[in-house]
Parts: sequence; C-alpha cells; structure tokens
Amino acid sequence: MRIEQTIQFFRQNHEYMPFVSTFTSLYKIFDLAIHADRETACKAFHCTSLKENTLLRHIVLLNPIFGNLIIILYDFNKKNDLEFIQKALEVDALSLQYSSEAQENEQLVIQAFKKNIESFAFAHINIRNNKGFVSRLMEEDPAVFQLAGDLLRNNHAFILEMVKLYGAHILRYVLPEVLRDEVFMHELMRVDVQALKYSKI
Repeated sequence: MRIEQTIQFFRQNHEYMPFVSTFTSLYKIFDLAIHADRETACKAFHCTSLKENTLLRHIVLLNPIFGNLIIILYDFNKKNDLEFIQKALEVDALSLQYSSEAQENEQLVIQAFKKNIESFAFAHINIRNNKGFVSRLMEEDPAVFQLAGDLLRNNHAFILEMVKLYGAHILRYVLPEVLRDEVFMHELMRVDVQALKYSKI
C-alpha cells in the first residue's frame, strides 16, 4: 500500500521536485519531438502557456529550483483563480464570459449552463463544437443547440441524430444552408414529416 501511495505522490508532485522534474521534462520533450503526430507536435511547440503538459512548462522545468518555483506559483494562482471563478458563477453564470480559463473548463461550463443556459454562448468554440459535450447538455435542454458552434449546427449526421431524438423543432437552430439542402431535407422528412415546416427549398 505504501508503495502505491509513494508512486501516486510522485506522479502528482514530481514537477515540484528539483532535478527530478528536469529529467522528466527532458524525457517528455524528447518523446514529443520523436513520437507525437505532426498536429500534436505543432500545437505543443507553438504553445505559450504553462498549462499541464505544454512545451513551455517542460522548458521552464529544465531549470531546477527556479523553474519549480515558477510552476508552483503558477499552479497555486491557477487554483485560486478557479475557486474564485466557481464562486462567481454561482452568483452569475454569465460571468463565464470574463474568464478564458473557465471557458475551456468543461466542469465550469456545465456549472454555468445549469444555472443559465445562455452562458453556453461564452464557452470556448471547441466545446461548443464538441458533439459528445453538446449531446449531454441537450439531454437536459435541447434548446442549447442554438448556442452550439457553427460546425455542429451544419453537421448533417449530428442534426439527423438530434431530430430522431428531439423532433423536427430543433431545426430552428441549424444554419440556414442546411435547410436549403434538398437531398438532406428529404432525408429529415423521412424521419419527421414536421421537418417540412423548416425547409427553405
């Protein structure tokens, strides 16, 4: 049991340990450069954030002690910022618009959504275009689809799936060009004849 606890402690805190973090960061930078796919590597090498597993974070940690201090201060402030944001969202869900950090945090986006559906408009575009995430929110309120990203509101497969689940009325939230697609509109009408009301053919 002690061995497992030691391993768990090391995994959670190795970035705060001088020299240990230097070696682990060297390994991660090397691993990223050699094994990561091109898209992942490009994103990492152009990242200027100290968030977890970013290249800049690993570079900072190459400097023992001083690098550890920077990361400790960053993580401490980040934790305090998120706690402050959580309290702010409890008071006003629309305050999500003032924090880019919160807009990328799925838990905080859900917290804001449950208090006020309109807050979803301020979530990061990657979240608003995430099929799985939007599907979960639609289980609670299908109207949230109107605040989803344009990619999702123009995704024929996703729209068809949602019409099957919630009916043709969700077509009021899709992009206009979807309703001008004759072939797709006929496909929708086979699922729900009420889709005809929203056609722009």
